[in-house]
Amino acid sequence: SLNFYKGNSQKTSYFGRILSVIYVALYICFFVYKLARMVKKVDIDFYETYAFTGIPSVSLNSENFYAGFSIGGMIDKQIYYPVMQYWVETRTNGIKNPPEVKDIELEVCQLSKFGKRHQDLLRDKPLQNFYCIKNVKEDLIGYGSLDTFSYYYIMLFPCVGTHPDGTPCKPIDEVTAFFQKTFLEFSVQDIELTPKDYDNPSEPLTKDITTPVFQGLYQSIFGYFQIVNMVTNLDVVGFEAISAEKHEKFLKYDESWIIASPSPHQGGLNPNYPVCDVMIQLSAKVVTIKRTNTKLIDVLGDVGGVMEVLWSLFNIISMFITDLLYDIDIVNNLFSFDLDKKLVLIKKLKKENNAN
Repeated sequence: SLNFYKGNSQKTSYFGRILSVIYVALYICFFVYKLARMVKKVDIDFYETYAFTGIPSVSLNSENFYAGFSIGGMIDKQIYYPVMQYWVETRTNGIKNPPEVKDIELEVCQLSKFGKRHQDLLRDKPLQNFYCIKNVKEDLIGYGSLDTFSYYYIMLFPCVGTHPDGTPCKPIDEVTAFFQKTFLEFSVQDIELTPKDYDNPSEPLTKDITTPVFQGLYQSIFGYFQIVNMVTNLDVVGFEAISAEKHEKFLKYDESWIIASPSPHQGGLNPNYPVCDVMIQLSAKVVTIKRTNTKLIDVLGDVGGVMEVLWSLFNIISMFITDLLYDIDIVNNLFSFDLDKKLVLIKKLKKENNAN
């Protein structure tokens, strides 16, 4: 007779148990992995926004600003000398007011005058061949189309006859020969932004601009600096009530415009006119970078989402394997027989046949 399956309606297999153990182990490992990345601030999310509204401004100091310049890669006040001014231009009802002009004292660049972040960067630069601002403390405000606009203005004059401090200039033929074919080197502070680095989102760089200078051509360099506001969310738990933000402001070199025009020195060097000039000002574009570290609630969500997919995959695999084992068990129960009883029955039938 048929022996019907008398077991449970669900078949539990060793394979299913193994999958459950693997799932739990993977869950714990993945959670620890994501938690460690959160603590180490590895997975930083950020996005940038750009604005052309408002009045940008930044206070300059030795930590966030460096500028050096020279002609011909040398300093020789008997051939040329720089004059630097800080200009503030204002408008009232669209009409320009007389500018406020302040003379800025210059000196030969000295490594000790720079911020710690720039000292290593400038250590190998021949600073003794560059002029620098003696004390950086002015504010850059606005840009050209606004009612308030400030900038640094650098002019480089040929030394003809006598230097302003009374030092005799070199012979005019030698000075003229120098300006027949030379170059202006303008070196400024720059930064490389790495928003994904939570603790050190910026690295100092230098931006070097070189342009030819000669008697028949007047060169003007317009250097634009961009303000970068970085807002970092310090919350790692995920509750707005205890969240906090860190605000940082960086000054990044944006771009240069070099404009060439006929030189006023066509008929010979004139001590009343510079041979080239440089303007340092702010860019109209202000960048805001908002950063946030992975929060605990994000970690739980990421782990739960991935493990949900993995659990579904395990269920599908387990379903097929369990169904297969279930079917094999049913077949074995339906069509099984006792071999020993069959052999005894066969021997009994043979004896009966022999007896007959």
